[in-house]
Amino acid sequence: MSVAESPITGSSDSAQLRAGPSMSQMIVGALVGLTVGTILTFGLAARTGSTSTLVHFAPPFTDAASVPDSIRVLPETRGYDGQFYFRLAESPLSTAQQAAGVQFDHPALRTTRIGYPMLTAALSLTPVSTVNAMLLVNAIAYGAIGVAGTSIAAFAGRRPQLGLALLFVPAFVYGTTMSVTDTVAGAFVLTGLSLCLRTAYVPAAVAFGAAALTRETALLIPVVILAGLIYRRIRDRSSPEDSQLAVVGLLPIVCFVAWQSVVVALWGEVGPLSSSGKNLTIPFLGPIVTDNYLDPVTTEQWMNILVPGAMISIIAMTVVAFLRREVEGFNTNFVIGFGVATIIALSVGPALLETYRSSVRGMGDAALLATVAVLFGTGTWSRLTLLSVVVVGGGLMLWELRIAPGLS
Repeated sequence: MSVAESPITGSSDSAQLRAGPSMSQMIVGALVGLTVGTILTFGLAARTGSTSTLVHFAPPFTDAASVPDSIRVLPETRGYDGQFYFRLAESPLSTAQQAAGVQFDHPALRTTRIGYPMLTAALSLTPVSTVNAMLLVNAIAYGAIGVAGTSIAAFAGRRPQLGLALLFVPAFVYGTTMSVTDTVAGAFVLTGLSLCLRTAYVPAAVAFGAAALTRETALLIPVVILAGLIYRRIRDRSSPEDSQLAVVGLLPIVCFVAWQSVVVALWGEVGPLSSSGKNLTIPFLGPIVTDNYLDPVTTEQWMNILVPGAMISIIAMTVVAFLRREVEGFNTNFVIGFGVATIIALSVGPALLETYRSSVRGMGDAALLATVAVLFGTGTWSRLTLLSVVVVGGGLMLWELRIAPGLS
């Protein structure tokens, strides 16, 4: 029996797929990932003196008098989204103005991203506190990224350890150090991609579904896959094997829509449409309309330029690798998904460019797919891109560890 065309490589012959990693290689990938994740969570927390600093509790959203004494409430300028996922983990269905000492900024949007808080809530059923569970979930996600990375690299015909470059995708650094959704969502997406390479489509669909419930941008690949299947159906080019791919595109969307019905029932809004922030704008317009972006003075303002610039360079080198045919054999679905993610990365607006951490997260999907793509490349630009991901991501890790005591 023939197998369905892979939504990643385009191969319809399982014999053409290279052997996956050995069990020992996957164990090494998991251990390396867990080590990196642990350094970025508990290692960084040790530098600040409290695990709660990585959740970034701060006014006006956190009431210092209402949270446990063990939680350190930072100055208002240090507040970030992790505090909202703490509230969701503590009280996932509460619509009270304040729950667990925290009130939402955009309740429907935060509740949309329920995957990370639910994993945290499950882990906190043990003696582990909710705050520590948040950090531990991200550390475990790094272990999953290590396994998926070695698997993808092996199927690409590269040394499995090269897949560990995915640990350094910059969005994962800030998903972990800011206790937000990017690292967990990325782990699910990469797991889905690696399962697609194994033609394990139902487990891949489950992984993509979990990713969609963690961060809505993870729907990119499933939506493109489904759109491609619909197009082939309209053009009367579909094949019996398409039903095996349909589950990869359809299940994550069904999961997302079903949860959105709960979100609307709770908050009266569709999550992704509820934020009024200008996250995206016309491509390349963001820097022009962002205050002080083109006139940097402080170190922070320089970082706001240099870090997004490095991200754009990584994406641009991947485009060059594609154009020079260093990266071949991908299914059209993957190439279109990378193209859409690239357009989004170029369209990051003022709300994200105001801080380099937010801009890195806004460009995260493009950087993730770029790193996966160049694992399949063998030319100079592919190697440069892979090296750049490690250098930029590793540099940001060291930078965060260096400035961590400032959170004390």
